[in-house]
Amino acid sequence: MILISVSAWAAEPPDTSSEEADAAFVVRSAPSKRAGDQVASRILVLDEQDLADMGAQNLGEALDTLPGVRVQQGYRGAELSLRGLDPQHTLVLVDGQRLSGRTSGAVDLSRISIQDVVQVEVIKGPQSALYGSDAMGGVVKITTRAGSPRPRARGQLAVASSLGQGAPTLDADLGASGGKDSLSGSIDLGLHGGQALMDADGVHTAQDQWRQGDLSLSGAWRPDNGPQLRIRSAYTARMLEGVDSANGGASLDRTVGTETQVNQMSLSWAGARSLTTARAGYSFYLDQYLSDQRKAADLDLYERSREDLWEGGVLHEHATGLGVVSLGADVLVQSLQADRLDGRGQRSRLSPFAQLEFRPTDSVLLVPALRTDLDSQFGRNLSPKLSALWYAPGALQLRASYGQGFREPSFSEQLLRFSNPSAGYQVEGNPQLGPESSQGVDLELRRPVGPFALSAAGWWTRLHDMIAVDEGVTDTNGTTYRYVNVDQARTRGVELGFSVNDGPWALELDYVYTQSLDFASGKPLVGRAPHVGNGSLMWSGTVFQARTQISCVGARPMSDGAAGVPYALWDAQVGWTPGPVDLRVGVENLLNTQDSTDLVALRPRELVFTVGGDWGGKG
Repeated sequence: MILISVSAWAAEPPDTSSEEADAAFVVRSAPSKRAGDQVASRILVLDEQDLADMGAQNLGEALDTLPGVRVQQGYRGAELSLRGLDPQHTLVLVDGQRLSGRTSGAVDLSRISIQDVVQVEVIKGPQSALYGSDAMGGVVKITTRAGSPRPRARGQLAVASSLGQGAPTLDADLGASGGKDSLSGSIDLGLHGGQALMDADGVHTAQDQWRQGDLSLSGAWRPDNGPQLRIRSAYTARMLEGVDSANGGASLDRTVGTETQVNQMSLSWAGARSLTTARAGYSFYLDQYLSDQRKAADLDLYERSREDLWEGGVLHEHATGLGVVSLGADVLVQSLQADRLDGRGQRSRLSPFAQLEFRPTDSVLLVPALRTDLDSQFGRNLSPKLSALWYAPGALQLRASYGQGFREPSFSEQLLRFSNPSAGYQVEGNPQLGPESSQGVDLELRRPVGPFALSAAGWWTRLHDMIAVDEGVTDTNGTTYRYVNVDQARTRGVELGFSVNDGPWALELDYVYTQSLDFASGKPLVGRAPHVGNGSLMWSGTVFQARTQISCVGARPMSDGAAGVPYALWDAQVGWTPGPVDLRVGVENLLNTQDSTDLVALRPRELVFTVGGDWGGKG
């Protein structure tokens, strides 16, 4: 994947004869907020201090604060969507490796604890030329903790209770890091959980009881000269428990258990004007589903699935007189075994790519790129991209991007064979499914004026062969649904932003208008609110902090042609940081908003107490 270091370096006119320029190339190998304003593709960055200030407990809560980023809480967790596309069109990377374990095509971001994360980058728009399948709407890049030789201990405990309904939640995290000379290591542990919320009758769960445990170990070898090595292993176990009702009045006790193991290694070395990185990783995601009918066994169901993912890649970046040339290749081998699959899913992919960043003038940066994905099942897919930036310090910034992308159907969409007799339906996969493809255009204007910043962005995306569920066929055994490639769809929209950062005060406002169309039905795509607005206000003093945020979501089209009820979410938090200790109290969902259409799983009003500590400083 293309490093921000190269983009940041290329965004400024290089002095190819200067030793200082050589040093800058290496130093900027770490992503920074400054780089986010200088690259051809707009990058939103949350660093470790941002994550600490907002008091979020998981990645879903943190990303929901970013403009133009839509996080929606569903039955199986927090799902993220960009540019009006579905969650399956956003690629999530952890230290450059794809995050396995998609549920209904989406990655549950709530299972990623903030404690192990030091930076999050969000790239919106048609960037598939760099990242391959699934990145049609954008990319989320997560960087985890590697540790430093300086000793450090950190911890946080957050307790929340739904006012008037009980159902407390708990998040506890502990971490330590240290090392000697060029060696460093880090360990992070987390325990999380929450009680169930019951329905109005107090019989079935409106939101499940859940428990989660995390453990991650990482180490790094970073000599002053020579290659730098990093390794990481992380394990997460999560359990969901709830009670459902079936046709005929039966009650079903449902348990969903998931396990995730991620192992990664990367090696990088720098030359006089080059940087080379090689990486390898293996991960698995195990999902077990149990539904137990009370006082009977007719509707009992147990299903087990396991996804294994092997990944590797190499990237070489070289600064030349023309610009920065990036050459690399990714390798992926994926397999899925499941009780409900009609056969075993297995595929492999080799993906070479190339990119050039050059300046025809001091104020213009052009970035053409091309990626070829050679897939064992779907053959060759080409993803070209062209981005441009007109940039001058303190002046108007103009960005423009065009890209083509694709998404391969998941194994579940191809091979799924799932029956739900309690609800009277079944879903069948379609082995004949082909990949989705897209064309997208992204434009952005940004104007900083002292402490103020104004921005306006527009996008247009056209989907071809979109994968969807058909209308179903009903007979005496119930309704059978099937995945199909439908005609075409389109999303387009406008995003407006305004921010003020003046001393201790920070204000951010944004509004997103999205228009979508399914060409087959002539109707808007389901679940996309045309109007979404967000606002946040933060005051950060030496010892005290205060923060409030409100999100307003307009009516969303539903599958039956109706519209979901508009809603607003309002959170507030105050903090006190006497030295290394951090104390916070906040209220989430102040308005106690609920979604009667069940499109979004909203927790009721909650009072949250947080105590944390950081001894040894950030790093």
